[in-house]
Order: sequence, then structure tokens, then C-alpha cells
Amino acid sequence: MPNPLTIFKNSNFWSRLPISYRGAIIIAIPAICLLATLGAWVWSRQIGIATLNRIDHTEAVINKSNKLLLALLNAETGVRGYHINRREDFLDSYRFAQSSLPATIQELDHLLKDNYQQAEQWKEIQRLVQQEMNLFEQKVKQFKQQPAGYVTDQDKALLYQGKLVMDSIRKSIEELQAQEQALLAIEQLNLRNVRRITTGIQWASAWVSAFAYLAAVYLFNRLDQDLRERELQLRESNIFIDTITTKLVDGVITLNQQNKIESFNPAASEIFGYKPCDVLGKDLMVLMVDRNLSEAEKAEKINFWHSNLLETDRRWQTTGYRKDGSTVPIEISVSEMAFDDQLLVIIRDITESEATKAKLKSRADELARLSSILAKANTELEKQNQELDRFAYVASHDLKAPLRAIASLSEWIEEDLEEQLTGETLYQMKLLRGRVHRLEELINGLLAYSRVGRVKTEIETVDVKQLVNEVIDSIDPPEGFRFEVASELPIFKTHKIPLRQVFFNLISNAIKHHDCNAGQVIIAFEELPEYYKFLVADDGPGIPPEFHEKIFVIFQTLFPRDIKENTGIGLSIVKKILDNQGGMINLESNPDTGTTFYFTWPKSV
Repeated sequence: MPNPLTIFKNSNFWSRLPISYRGAIIIAIPAICLLATLGAWVWSRQIGIATLNRIDHTEAVINKSNKLLLALLNAETGVRGYHINRREDFLDSYRFAQSSLPATIQELDHLLKDNYQQAEQWKEIQRLVQQEMNLFEQKVKQFKQQPAGYVTDQDKALLYQGKLVMDSIRKSIEELQAQEQALLAIEQLNLRNVRRITTGIQWASAWVSAFAYLAAVYLFNRLDQDLRERELQLRESNIFIDTITTKLVDGVITLNQQNKIESFNPAASEIFGYKPCDVLGKDLMVLMVDRNLSEAEKAEKINFWHSNLLETDRRWQTTGYRKDGSTVPIEISVSEMAFDDQLLVIIRDITESEATKAKLKSRADELARLSSILAKANTELEKQNQELDRFAYVASHDLKAPLRAIASLSEWIEEDLEEQLTGETLYQMKLLRGRVHRLEELINGLLAYSRVGRVKTEIETVDVKQLVNEVIDSIDPPEGFRFEVASELPIFKTHKIPLRQVFFNLISNAIKHHDCNAGQVIIAFEELPEYYKFLVADDGPGIPPEFHEKIFVIFQTLFPRDIKENTGIGLSIVKKILDNQGGMINLESNPDTGTTFYFTWPKSV
């Protein structure tokens, strides 16, 4: 019997490498050759392009400098000819130089700017060219003022000076061209060397590629031989596998071609209580079918498992039967082995997992029961809210009707007894009607406060600037009030009605509690990452610091109701709406600058 620990031992390094590594090496050899060839071609191409560019640059410098010198020589010839016969057509070459030299100078300036030594030399040439052109201009102006053939000492001096400058230009350009010619020779030599090196690399790559092909064929043969050897070794490894299965916590059973138990590891013995000698050679169904069933029921069960369990590759959860007749919940899977047409059966005791599932199911049932109770409670709460809405509507209607009657009766009494009523009585009658109106507004405010958060509103696109303008129009403020609304207010999707109520209450409060019949109200905003921050500011009397928190409490007012009619509900409605929408409100107030309310409104709902 071979030792399982020495089955795969081999002294050859290539044979010990994993097959994936060997395949990668075989593929890598020609790939590296190809990459080397490609790299050499790219390198030579780049070097060649760079060298050709430098050659083109050198030739361009030579051509442009020749063009510059030729234009100056032609201009000098034309000026001399004009001096002799005063014919204007002789100045064509001078005028052409005037128009073409700036572009030529600019091109040469661009070509020579990267070479410090040549750049300094080129600056001197530019200075000389400019000096020569200035001399040409002086000559032409002077010659135009003299008759033909007339030559003065000044003319001779100008001509001689122009000759000296032209000689300097010619000498400087010749030196510049000599440098460029030397560079051109060097670059041409470099180009020949690059082409020679590239040719050598390509020949070397060709030889290496041929060697790589032979090496790949040899390595493929070695790989095929190793695979055949491993196939033989795999059959001998069954002993090694048996050794491993004895250490597994799961039951491992192998079945032969007749579906009879061939091996039974210790974990399977522990699960079912059988010793290997008790079940070897028997059908697997001895572990799957209750022995207390009738023969017909046993046959039905065995046929079911033979047609499903042993012919499919999936996991089953079922009941196993121990030697002592007790049952055990198991998970079983059967798969074909790669040799000898055997089947491998893996069995796991899932007693603990089944107990855990039972606990989870119990908790899930409890959660479902609680969810059902909560759903019923929500339904009942919704019904109660509907009943509360109906009650509030009926109660408000029933309360408002007698209040309107009291107000009307007080007006009728005042009309009927107008001559008999004293000033004090008239005041009391007006006070009575004021109390009636206050009570009616209080009822309306309570209704609005109770509906905040309970009345569902649709989400729609809201143009806040348009909404603010609509609120101002609905309030109908006194003519003395000015409104400064930001030029750009946001447009976004949100609940329009609650936002309108917030702006309505804040703007109407700014007007109602102002100490004058004229004032200013400012509406602006600031965009934050998740919110819009709005402000409503006025220039009214301000709110003392001790009331900054109290004003948001329902029924709280700054002044006694005998002095100023107010329900004390408006700001509490604003606070409740913002709490429901996920926003916040605060204020800054100063007796000198009025009051500014800040509130945030979420960008998304």
C-alpha cells in the first residue's frame, strides 16, 4: 500500500509547480517575445519620430534664416536701385521685406527659444535686422527729398553704415546656420544608429520567438505527461481521502455502483449509532426509512429516495433513523465522484439548527401577532381621528352659530336704542362684539391647530416666490407696508398647504403686531445641504427676550387681549407644522431692529 503522504512527491521543480502556473509560464514565453518586439518597435518609432522632428526643426531654422537674409538683401538692392533712378517699383522688395519680416522673425523666435545659446545669438540678429530696417527707412525718406543721381556725404555714410550692418547680419546668420548644420549631422547619425539598433532587436526577437516556440512545445509535452501521471496517482489517493474523512464532523458515506454502503466514517457512526460493520454492504435506506412502517410504505419510501435523492445533486432536509429507533433531523446531499462511478453522501446533524429555527419561528410569530395588534390599533386610531374631525367640525359650527347671533343681536340692540345708550354703554356693546369675534377666531385657531399633522396633503412642485406673493395678496396689507422678496426663491417638491400656512402666519403677524401703519417686511432664504433656511424679518417694535420661547406656546400673547386682539395660536400652529415636517424655527429680536424669524424646511419629503 503506498504512503499517502508521498503520492505527490517529485524531485522535479517543474512537476511540483501548479498546473495554472505552468500554463501561465508556457503562455508567457511567446507573449514576452511579442511584447519585446512590440516594445522595440515602439521605442525605435518614438526615437525616430523625435529625431526626425529635430531634423525638421534644424532644417526649418536654416530655411527661415535664409529667407530672412534673402529678404534683407533684396530690400538693400531695391533701396540702392531707387537711389540711382528714383523709380518706385524698385521699392517693392523693400516693402515686401517690411511686411514679411515680422512673421519670419516670429517663426525663428519660436524655433530658437528653447536653445539658450542660440536664443542669445538670435536676439543680436534681431537687433541688427531692426537696425538695418531703420537705416532702409532713413535712406528712402532722404532719397525721396533729393533729385535722381544726387549723392551727398550723408547718403554715402548711410550706405556704408548699412553695408556694415548687413555684413554683421550675414556673419551672424552664417554662424547660426553652421551650428544648425552641425546639429543636423549629429541627428542624422543618431537616426541611422536607431534604425540599426531596431533591426538588431527585431532579428534577436525573431530568434527568441523561435526558441520560445520550441520551449512551449516541450513544456506542453511535459504538462501532458504530468497530467497522465496525476490521473494514476488520484486513484491511489482514495486511502488518503479515507484518512481525512475520519476527522470530519459531518457524516461521510460512499456508495458503490449498486448504491450499497462501502465506507462509513466515525461521524456517521456517532450520528446514527451504527458501527461501520453494521451497515457496510447494506442499502442507504436503512438510515432513511422507519423500520416500523409496513412493507408497502417502506417500498414507497425507498422508491421515492432512489428516484430523487440518488439521482439529483441537491441538499435535502429530512429525518434519519438511529439504530435504537430514535429519529434525528439531518441534512443530506449526494454527489457523483470523479472515478469508479461511486456516490459520495454527506450527512449533517441539524438538531441544533432546527432548534434555532424553531425559536426564530416562534419570535416571528410573536412579531406577526404584535404587528397585527399594531395594525388594528392604527386602524382604530384613524377611526378616532376621523370622529374627532367630525366632532370638531360640528362643535365649531354649533359654537359659531350662537356667536354670530350674539354679534347680530348686539348690533340690533344698538340700532334700536341708539338714542338711549350712553357712551359707556356703546363701549360695552363694542367690547361685547370684540369678545365674540375673539371667541370665533379662537375656535378657528383651535381647529387649525388640531388638524396639523392629521390632514394629509399632496406633494407638488412649489414655486416659493409665487407662493409668498399669493400670501401677501391674500393678507391685503395696508398701503404703507413694503415687501422685499428675494429675487430667487427655491422651486422644489413638497407639501404646499403647510408651507403656505407658515408664511401666512409669520407675514400676517409682522403686519398685525407692527406699531405703525407703515413698515417693511423682508422674505429671503439660504440653501443648506439638506434644508432650505427661510427668514421673515420686520422693522416692528420687537419681542422682549423673556418671551422668545413663550410665544410658541398655545394661547400665549405679548399684550393683554383688552389692549390688542390676539388668540395666541398663530405661532403655535407654525411650530407644530415645522415639528411635523422635520424643520425648526427660532428668532432674533431687538427693539431697534425689529424681529426676524428663521425656519428650516426639508428639501425632500
